[in-house]
Amino acid sequence: MSDDFEFHLNSAGVREIMQSGEMLQIVSDLGQQVLSQCGEGYKIKNGVGETRAGSTVSVDSAHAYYSNRKHKTLQKALGGIHA
Repeated sequence: MSDDFEFHLNSAGVREIMQSGEMLQIVSDLGQQVLSQCGEGYKIKNGVGETRAGSTVSVDSAHAYYSNRKHKTLQKALGGIHA
């Protein structure tokens, strides 16, 4: 193997991809899959941050909070999605 190989990551290009509308759609779809498996009392928030697009599913009620603590609803829903 050659020792002359150098790799330079184009950080601006990666950031552009990670913040793109297409990436937001991908993570939004995955977030919706998680949300659909959780039931009532959960909410989703999608958006683009400083470095990447993201989707957050969280509890939105006291009942969902305690149910999630007892049954690990969010963790199980995340494990059940198909990317």
